[in-house]
Amino acid sequence: MSNEDSFSDENATQTSVTSQTGHATGEILKMMDRGMPDWTRFVSYFFAVGAALCVLSIPVLTIYFQTLVIEERNTAYSPALTLIGCVPIIGYFVFEYAHAKSLAGFRKAREINVKLAFAGVGSVIFILLSYVHLAIGLAIPLTCVAGASFLYWYERFPKREPLWDFNKGEAISILSGRDSVGLSFANETATSNALNQVVVISGAILCFVLTLGISSWLTSFDILNQNAVVAVAISALISSFWILNFASDFLQRRENPSLEARQVLQDPATHPQTDPLELQGLCVDGLTVKSNDGRTLLSDVSFTIAPGSIVGVIGDSNSGKTLLQKAIVDPFGLTGLTVSGRVSYNGLNLWQRSLKQQNIPAVFVEANPKMLASSGLNNLTCFDPGNLETRGKRILEQLVFSADAVAEICETKDASFLPTSASKALSLARAFLLSPALYLIDRPEDGASEKLLGAVVSRLQNESSAGRSFVIVSESRSILELCNNFLVLQQGRIVDYGPADEIRRRMSSGWARFVSVRQLDAEENLESWVRSHFKRDGDEANRRKVCSIFAELLAFTCQTTDAVQADTVSFEFKHFEGYCLVKMRDRETMVSSGILERARQEATNNSRRKSPLAKVFMDCSEFDQTIEHDQRVISVKIETYDPRKPKDANKRTNAIARV
Repeated sequence: MSNEDSFSDENATQTSVTSQTGHATGEILKMMDRGMPDWTRFVSYFFAVGAALCVLSIPVLTIYFQTLVIEERNTAYSPALTLIGCVPIIGYFVFEYAHAKSLAGFRKAREINVKLAFAGVGSVIFILLSYVHLAIGLAIPLTCVAGASFLYWYERFPKREPLWDFNKGEAISILSGRDSVGLSFANETATSNALNQVVVISGAILCFVLTLGISSWLTSFDILNQNAVVAVAISALISSFWILNFASDFLQRRENPSLEARQVLQDPATHPQTDPLELQGLCVDGLTVKSNDGRTLLSDVSFTIAPGSIVGVIGDSNSGKTLLQKAIVDPFGLTGLTVSGRVSYNGLNLWQRSLKQQNIPAVFVEANPKMLASSGLNNLTCFDPGNLETRGKRILEQLVFSADAVAEICETKDASFLPTSASKALSLARAFLLSPALYLIDRPEDGASEKLLGAVVSRLQNESSAGRSFVIVSESRSILELCNNFLVLQQGRIVDYGPADEIRRRMSSGWARFVSVRQLDAEENLESWVRSHFKRDGDEANRRKVCSIFAELLAFTCQTTDAVQADTVSFEFKHFEGYCLVKMRDRETMVSSGILERARQEATNNSRRKSPLAKVFMDCSEFDQTIEHDQRVISVKIETYDPRKPKDANKRTNAIARV
């Protein structure tokens, strides 16, 4: 891929994180390579070392100027040496030009490799100068260590200098939509500290001054030839500059929270004894995303999707639907956030990526398609038109129903200027062309015409029949009708997950459901879900009462659960006038009449410590239990009030509800 972003970071390293008990709790993952073959490193090093030697020939040339021209006063050598000095300059240009041509499309990688190679040559210069006399090379490590230490300390400051400082006049132009360039500057975050280059240049000049002083001092004792003083000082300056420049670049790449997630932590497998080959489909386990200020954006999201399934992600605005898709496929792109959990498809870790992995396991199609500044054909075929052009155009034609439209899209010089509908069709066709095992599609209806959406529906049916899995965020009825299952998100938590028909029927009848692992840890999520159903002013007493009932029911069912292999428990909730109904479903046996009677008696006595079931009897007006589909169903009726009505009206309503 020929763009500046196609560069290779260091291969991902995994650092084990241990708890106080000494057991491993996860691995910190780092970004994998971005498509830089290993052989290109050696090509870069060859050209970079050649260019560095050309630069180093200039200090050597100063010795001849000093000896032949200045001391011997032979002016005839001056123009000849000047012409000779032009040769390494031309050589430097030739090496760099050949380097750019041979590795076209890997600009960022070339820049990184050049800095590393130059730093290596600078280290060799230090060794050679130290071989002449130890004191001569002393200035290089001193200045480099001091400069690198300052850069390391300075990079620890989390606050970076903004690229744009607002004032009233600028803010008016930007916020009124008349200065898009200023807006891009305002939203951009500085990737390096302002003093980095100042430290590099200051360190190099300091090294030059120290080496010049030491060389002059050695010359006074006839240890060093005076003609070599300037050459030695310039060589030391170049060496320290190269080393400090590499150190600055290395620290910026390692400590750069502005471009990547703060941390991606892969948790251990919940069931490590399971064979990875047995894990079929998408498996998301404990996925959590937190912001810099500690807010939880996604909380312990866990679910599985069988191959060939279409799952619709639904929920209120800002519930974390799009964030969930991004965290599954690209956690490193969640700028400044902390991601933890585990995501795999057919046992393959989706958070690891390598150039050797040519088969794409998952594709994410964003609501607003991203296009590179290249032709429509390159964007469709991922810059491989030779192998994929025919099939890609055929898929695109199935979406736009016109060969002329396909030709117009593919022949566009810059796909980023395509109309919204054409851009949407191109992004979807590219995803189908890559043919991954897992598709993550965010709002396919946005910007899509009715015909395009109909073609997408038909394509989704065909792909799912072939065993492909889909996670789709959508509000389109035609898309949602395709879904086998619904995943309901609320405030970053899964509150329901199951067959689409069942959830659709329950939601249309006014019932809401919350499903979680049968453990006490689910209480916080459960309480947050309950509170979301009481949004009226003055509803606080209702919230507390109903939350208390839910918490006690959870505690009651957890009395018989296995902490290692916990089952799931579901809670259902529905409002009525003057009361609400709560149902809890688990796989336990029905409560005996003796236990129920003791709980009722305990609810009426004055003891401070009561069992969870007794507390339920204290706050509810009715209690019942049945068996449905091999599940125990405990139903509880709770009297509530309407904060908009006077107290007398609420009393009459509650009396009618009791009857």
